[in-house]
Amino acid sequence: MTANIEDKRQLLQYVIKNVRLHNLTHAFILAHIAKTDGLLQRVRFVNGADNYPHALVISTVGSEGVPLRYYDGDFMTSNVNRVYDHIMTGLSSDLFLQINLPKGITIPLYEIVLEEGVSVGRISSEDLDTAHGFIEHMEKVNLQAEIDRALDKGDKELFLWLTDGLKVPSLS
Repeated sequence: MTANIEDKRQLLQYVIKNVRLHNLTHAFILAHIAKTDGLLQRVRFVNGADNYPHALVISTVGSEGVPLRYYDGDFMTSNVNRVYDHIMTGLSSDLFLQINLPKGITIPLYEIVLEEGVSVGRISSEDLDTAHGFIEHMEKVNLQAEIDRALDKGDKELFLWLTDGLKVPSLS
């Protein structure tokens, strides 16, 4: 069950006013989330945010972890401007937010809004194996196409460089 929107807003306002963040822009991001009801409604406070499809991790000064990290599917960045742009352009799905605090520091309201065991449907190991197999196949196809282009151009140096990765060590 997601937390009450007012509790989320109060938590973010508390963090902005009372917790030292690494960058003023981090506070702007949290302030934007706090004042945007539609976005705040989709914010889910979790631990292990990097396991979720759309996630934001903000670390306070004195805590462990990177100051800022944003995940959007396979895209990941610590660039404040890109994070700000992604969130400001109308994120339409849930945003999983993790705030890293220094060891020994707790915020009771954070404990109230924190959701445990949120499931978003993870990829099965069979699907992951299939995806890895497909990626390997496509890498080989692309490599073969590059080798063909090098041959067509008569670029011996590029051809040798590309085919060097194809050599299999002999067993003799």
